[in-house]
Amino acid sequence: MSLIGDLFGYGSGQSIDQQSLSLQEIRSVVSRSQAPTVTAQEQKDIQEAIDKARRGNGKISMKQIEDALNKLRQKGKISIHDQNRVVTLFERHFSKRK
Repeated sequence: MSLIGDLFGYGSGQSIDQQSLSLQEIRSVVSRSQAPTVTAQEQKDIQEAIDKARRGNGKISMKQIEDALNKLRQKGKISIHDQNRVVTLFERHFSKRK
């Protein structure tokens, strides 16, 4: 992949199509029952990061979710395992809608 593709996330495999996602849905997907290795603080951090990524319009893409989680991982707030698990949970959540 080219440098420009890397910078802008083209080819990352994550959809840039925006879908509606309520705060309640975020909480449900990131719940400890869905992601048992996520601590209460990590759960809060993940929920806040994804809520912020929605930018107030209530819509978000998988690319935006992955980017928000990647920032948390880079800050040491979540592990790569938890990041991957939460991405998978959101992919499943959105696929159930189709």
